[in-house]
Parts: sequence; C-alpha cells; structure tokens
Amino acid sequence: GELYTLVTESNRSITATENHPCFIVEKGALKIRNASDLQLGDWVPVIKPKEEKGCIAQEPEFLHLQDLKMDQRIFVKLDNAFLAKLRARIGKSKPVLSRILGVPQGTLKDYFKGGSSKKTRLYFMPLSIAKKLCVLADVPFEDLEKNAIYLKSMNSKIVFRNPFPLKKDYSLAKMLAKSFGDGHVNLKTLYFDYRNICNDLLSESRIIASGLGFRQIKSAPDREYFPLLGAVLNTLGCPQNKVNQEMRVPGWVKNGSGKIKASFLQGLFDDEGHVSYCKSKHKTIRKITLKMSKRIDMQDCLLAFFADIKQMLSDLGIESRLLWGRQYADKIFLIVNIQGRQNLLNFSKKVSFISRNKKETLHNLLLSKWIKEPKRIDFEKIMQIKKSHTEGTEVFDLTIGALGHWGNFAANGIIVHNSTDHPPRKDLEKKFVADVQDVIDRGGHALISGFAVGRSQELADVLNEYNVEADTYFDGMCQKAASVYLKNPTYLKKPKLLSKALNRLNWVKNIKMRKAALKKPSIIITTSGMLQGGPVHFYLQDLYNDPNSKLFLTGYQVEETPGRILMETGKINLNGIMTELKIKYEKYDFSAHAGKKELMSIAKRLSPEKIVLVHGDPAVGKKLAADLRQESFEVHTPKTGEELIL
Repeated sequence: GELYTLVTESNRSITATENHPCFIVEKGALKIRNASDLQLGDWVPVIKPKEEKGCIAQEPEFLHLQDLKMDQRIFVKLDNAFLAKLRARIGKSKPVLSRILGVPQGTLKDYFKGGSSKKTRLYFMPLSIAKKLCVLADVPFEDLEKNAIYLKSMNSKIVFRNPFPLKKDYSLAKMLAKSFGDGHVNLKTLYFDYRNICNDLLSESRIIASGLGFRQIKSAPDREYFPLLGAVLNTLGCPQNKVNQEMRVPGWVKNGSGKIKASFLQGLFDDEGHVSYCKSKHKTIRKITLKMSKRIDMQDCLLAFFADIKQMLSDLGIESRLLWGRQYADKIFLIVNIQGRQNLLNFSKKVSFISRNKKETLHNLLLSKWIKEPKRIDFEKIMQIKKSHTEGTEVFDLTIGALGHWGNFAANGIIVHNSTDHPPRKDLEKKFVADVQDVIDRGGHALISGFAVGRSQELADVLNEYNVEADTYFDGMCQKAASVYLKNPTYLKKPKLLSKALNRLNWVKNIKMRKAALKKPSIIITTSGMLQGGPVHFYLQDLYNDPNSKLFLTGYQVEETPGRILMETGKINLNGIMTELKIKYEKYDFSAHAGKKELMSIAKRLSPEKIVLVHGDPAVGKKLAADLRQESFEVHTPKTGEELIL
C-alpha cells in the first residue's frame, strides 16, 4: 500500500502506512497521530546510533592531477624525455595531430619544444591536451602525473611544483570547509579567494595551503589569494556560487576518520559559527550556532548539507538540533544549535576553534555556573515526508523495552504495518489540486501523465471542479478518447460538466503548441500513463532538470514499465540515455479499481462457493487471499499459464 517515510534532522527515518499511529511531542506532552497526519516540523523520538568499536581503518584516498575539473584552464610542464616518448608512440605527423587535438600547428610545435631550466622559458600545455596525448599514445594517466613537473593556471604567472597526488586528509578537509565558509572559488582564474578579518584564520590558511603545495598572493590585510587551489576545491565539491549552486559534504569527509570530521567542522565553525552567552533574570542561554542560507529552490540541498553536519557532530559525541525557515521571500536559512554543557564540552575537546575570540568565549562559557540537566528521550524535527508504494508482505514494529515498551522510533528505515486500501477519494483530489497549484505558484510546469481512456478526462474534470486557474494543455491520444466521449453523452454520468472541463483546455495540435506550453507556467495533461511513450517524453526532455516543475503519475505503474522503473530508481530512458530526474515526481493513487475493503464487502454479499483472484499484484493477492480464507472462502490464486479446473 501507500507508505510514508519520515526523515528527521540527522537523516534517521521510519516508514509507516498512513493509518499507523506514531508518537510526537507537542508543548511538552506526548501525543499520538497517524503517519498521514504528521507534518514537517513535528517532533518525533529518535534512537541514537551505537558507537562502532574496533573498526578497520580505511585506506587513504587521493586526489589525482587527471581528476581536476576545468582541465582546459590548467597548464602543465611535462618532462622532456616523457614528451619525446609520447611523440614517438603516437607516430603521427604534425598536421594530422594538429587536427586531432584541435590546436594550430605552431602552438603544437611549442608544446613539444620542451624548455630550459629557467621558469621564464618553460613551455606549458593545457592539462586537457596532455591527457589527450596520453590517450593517443596509450600511456596511463599515472605516468602523466609523475612526469608533470610544474603547474599553473591560465591567467597566472605563479608556477608550482607538481603537488599531486594530494592525500585526502584532515588538511584538505579543513581547506574544503573554508571554501564552504568565508572562501570563494573563482573558476575563471582558478584562484581560491579567502577573506577574513581574523589574523589567526588567515595565518592558518597560509600554513595549510603551503603544506598542500600552494602559496598565496597577498592583496589586502583581510584577504588572501591562492592560485590554482580553486581548481582543487571545486573538484572536491565547492561550487563557484554557494548561494545558487549545490553544496555537498563529500563521502570521504562524512565517512572519514574522527580527525578528518573534526578538522572539517572546525574550519566551517571558525568561519560561519558563533558562540552565544546571554544571562537574564529568568534564564541563561549558552550555545554554538552555525547558520547558512540559500535560494528557496535549493532547500533540499541545504537540508542534506546540514543533515551531514549534524551527523558528523553526533559521530563525535556532540548532539545538536536544526532550526530552519524563510529568509526574505526567495531564501531559506538553516541553523544548527549545540546546547548543553556536555555537548559544548565535547565540542571544545574534539573540534574547538582556531579563532582566539571564539575559543576564549567558549572557555569562559564552560567555566560559568551550570544547572544539572535531567536525562530525557531525544526528539528531532521531521525535515522530509516522502510517499511511496510497497508490495511488501512482512512488516516489523520497533519497540524499546528499556523505555517502557515505546514503539515507532525513527531509527533506520524500519517499515511498520502494511496496508492495501486506496486513500479517501476527496482527500486525494484535494492533495492533487493543491500540489498542482503549488507548482504553478512556483513558476513551474505541472506535467500530468494519465491514461488515454478515462483517467486523462477525469483529471481535467477534477481541475475544473476545483477551479484551478492556469493555462492547461491537453495532448496525446487522450484527445481521441475525449472526442468519443463528447459524441456519446448518453453514456456519461455528467456530460455537461465533462464538456465544460474539456472546452477549457488548449488542445495541442502541433509542435508549435507544445513549445508554447513550455514557455510559461502551465498544466499539461498528456499520455502515456506509464511513460511508455507519447508526448510526455517530449515535455520531459525539456523539464527533466527543472526543480520547480513536477511530474504527476496518476495511475498504477506496472512492473518493468518506465514509470515503475522511475519510481524505483529515479531514472528514465530519454533518447536512449538513462537520465536521472531533478524534476520532482510523485504517484497519486487515482485508482479505478475497488480497494481491499470493497472487495471483501463484495465477497461477503455475494457469498460465492469459490473465488479466483486474477489481474493484480502477487503480493497484494496473497494478502487478500489470506483475509478471504479467514472468512471461510475457498480461494484460488493461479499463476500465469496455470490451468485451473474448478
């Protein structure tokens, strides 16, 4: 049936059916709500992960020269003997090689000249060209890395001795954190620009960069430039524009050693963190906070980034809470708060600050008088609610005996209580219409995939009934089916309403109208219902990367159909390429079939001698058969191709 997955601040989750009761805490009191009634921001109990002991240390990872992005803007000076080896192995004339590489013959001649030992006369070539030469000569990139003597970026006169491969250790993690904080990556010059009024942090940055093999150009008392380091940090995950582009904590950091995590967190909190101490008559506030903001459409990215921060803090024994909300009309902010003496003490011991002011404030804060805090069950906010479909036949319920047999803790994605009933029709329609309107309000496109016969016309009727105001387009085989309906009104329950709904639509007649539908926010009802073909693919080729738009799947998705594959993997085949969708997508259970309750009711009213279950999911059929047998019916569930003699 339909399942709800509740994801909390630290990425813990629990999956439950819509009618399964779950604990929440509200105004200090425990309450129980069904999973379908839970909302973002509700507080649910969580289980802290056990500390893993005796883990085998992972082999250190390395960043190699050939892995760098923007390789056409990175120039390398290769060893002369290695250059001669490449030229001999390629064995092509200069004109032919010039055409293959796409560079003028004169430039190619300079690349192969080599050079004297004086840096002013060294001959550099783009890293991208060096990599192509290795491919043509069938030489491994490891040899290229070993024979690249000097490096520089396109617009820089600063020449570096090749520092690659770079070990992905705590130093690199600290510098990456600084790029997420007060640092900026410039992809034109490949510089890393670090700005800070704290001399302690500027000095630390110079020391780390020097240790990595990069030196700075000092341009102001509160600013440092590090040539070529920007290419390294961008490759590791720092975007050029942190407000408008995704930020991710790389796996080697969030899954790395405690020292790597602590170094990354220290760099981030030194730049973006604040230590607060405020005492009044009624209470004393002591906390460390980290705040960041992004555009509203980058909400999921920021939530994921802060969930990783919270998890790394938790791995170091530092519990924290997330707060989030709107900042102006177009931005969202997230704050991670660290409170409680033990948590602040653990932060001081395992992470701490380089900034003297923040370090001294934290030290004085810990020396102040504290009131002993009682132990309590940990609660976290729900940050995401995901809806999905399951054909599971076994369910598990999680209870904690030590806590008085409490259940329903968000722990590790445990599934509780399976079900096969359809959601109430009116509730489904209201949610569908609200979600369509939300997409239009965000300036996106509501791409509604429906079956040609019945479902597409039904959806047009629903949108008309709820007075959804937006340009609505009607495309695909559903037009022919609609024409048949309109010509045979005597077979319809409410022909005038359907006629009114269909007349409101823009019937797409050609490619020009399809393109017009994509030029401004609109609703598009089209086929096919399981994404097996039809105009829906035309629209998806344009919208697949649009986070403001949404794909509405409005019917059952048969196994191995593109719609079912999308629901299971998040990918769809567009023009022969399996493409990951960034456009949001969701399935709405507009079923034309009876649910479990209705089928059980029909069986009881008809009271047949035998019941044969066909045309359905095997898992659901197995459960329905068991329920019918409990009512003393003789039930058969034949497999495909099986002959059944009754």
